[in-house]
Amino acid sequence: MKKIYLPILAILMSLMLQNAHAQWSPQIAPSGTMDIYSVFAIDSNAVACSSLGTIPHSINGGGTWVSNLTVSGVYLNTVHTLEPTHWYSMGYNSTWFIKQGNPNGVSLSSGRPDSILALHFSTTGCATGVGLLGKTVTTCDSGLTWQTQLQATTNKLNSVWYADANIGIAVGNVGTIVRTTDGGVTWVPVGSPSIQHLMSVVFPTDNIGYISGTGGAILKTVNAGLSWTVLTSGVNNNLNGIFFVDSLRGFVVGTNGLIKNTIDGGVSWNVMSSGTIQMLNSVHFVSPTCGWAVGANGTILKYGVNTTGMATFIGDNDLQLYPNPSTGEFSVDYRLSEAASLFIINDLTGRTVYSEALIHDEGTEKISTDLRNGIYFWEIVSKDQTLAKGKVIIAK
Repeated sequence: MKKIYLPILAILMSLMLQNAHAQWSPQIAPSGTMDIYSVFAIDSNAVACSSLGTIPHSINGGGTWVSNLTVSGVYLNTVHTLEPTHWYSMGYNSTWFIKQGNPNGVSLSSGRPDSILALHFSTTGCATGVGLLGKTVTTCDSGLTWQTQLQATTNKLNSVWYADANIGIAVGNVGTIVRTTDGGVTWVPVGSPSIQHLMSVVFPTDNIGYISGTGGAILKTVNAGLSWTVLTSGVNNNLNGIFFVDSLRGFVVGTNGLIKNTIDGGVSWNVMSSGTIQMLNSVHFVSPTCGWAVGANGTILKYGVNTTGMATFIGDNDLQLYPNPSTGEFSVDYRLSEAASLFIINDLTGRTVYSEALIHDEGTEKISTDLRNGIYFWEIVSKDQTLAKGKVIIAK
């Protein structure tokens, strides 16, 4: 029996390894889509990109992508929204302001600001655009009228993000960081610990923010952008896009198809398999297990835990167990429909070999076991009802 069991175990472990690592998968952009510069999702179904002359978008999580807009030769570098029914986009070599409907419809307004590389809404209707030579423009009527603000720099600004309705950060070339506390009316320079070109900025909370840039640069603030410190990315790639789903869990994308993630607020970064060598320009997530990365030559990648043969969720419950395979120590990120549940691990005979109480309905639990190598089954149980279940491999 032992001689038969070991080869079967090896095959099963190999198959599960493939599934556990298949986290980024390619999606098919509309025919003719060229370089894609930005991506922003409204929810797990509605997602849009900005590209050369078009705005590919999807209403089924990227299962199919369509584009009903063509503005030849216009570099649409940015897409953003705070509305469930529209995305907005601008470019750096045109005066078009574009409103892309979700799911359908598109409108173009001419005579709007040009030279714009990034757009971000601080509130519904109020947005800031930044771009070439430090250009900074604002609107508070969803783009009908724009005001050009006094520039805090003449360096190119590549990205802008608001921590709240008033406090925003824009970043750009040669380590440029500028900050506003009045919704974009006035901007002042902030001391920067980097001389790299800063390409992307994001605030997952009002106080905590992150910046990525060329040469593997990653910066972090814990005081709403007043000061910044350098994090170690471990690479020299240009990191064109960064996004955090909360204060600890984030992703960066860059040259040669690089994707790295962190689960500890940027203290450590792990390389993820992207399956591409194309340059990636932007990344956006709507939850810890649902996101997109986009880049050169129409590249669209979607992130999602591949649960084929791995996990089943019952009702409004979500769980991510990682790493899997594991040496016996792993983390469990969970969001459950009810609190006071129990995390259980059973062996192949059905015997419970580990259990841990989950007091809250959402959180991260660090699990440490002394289990032997093999395949085990986990489940979360509450009031005699299974909320989620799956498999985990122990391989030391």
